[in-house]
Amino acid sequence: MNPIIFFTLEVTLSLMICLGLIKLIKPRLRDILYETCGTQKRAEFWVTFTQLMMLIAPLMIVIYFAPTTPVTETLLIVSVKNVLFQTLFGLFFALAITGKVIWRSIAEDKSAPISIEKGVI
Repeated sequence: MNPIIFFTLEVTLSLMICLGLIKLIKPRLRDILYETCGTQKRAEFWVTFTQLMMLIAPLMIVIYFAPTTPVTETLLIVSVKNVLFQTLFGLFFALAITGKVIWRSIAEDKSAPISIEKGVI
C-alpha cells in the first residue's frame, strides 16, 4: 500500500476515534468545568482547550510513529493495531491530565470553608 494513502488512513482513523470521544465527553465536561470555573466563558475556554489536547496528543503520536515505507498486506494488521494503540495512548494521556486537574480543583473546592452569605469564604 502506498505510504501516503496509508498515512491518510491512519490520521483519519485517529481523528474519528478522537472526535467520537470528544462528542461523548463534551457535555459532561462542560457541566463540571462550569461548576469549577464559575463562569460560562471560562468553562468554554477550558472545554475547547481540552478538546484540542484530545485531538493533538494522539495525532502527534500517530504522526511521529507512522511508517515511511510501503505497507504490505501482512503488516497492515500490525500497522492498524499500532495506530489504535497510539491513538488510545494519546487519549489516555490527555484524559489523565485533564482528570487530574479537574479532580484537584474539585478537591480544593470541597476543602474550603462555606459561608452562608456568599457560598465560599
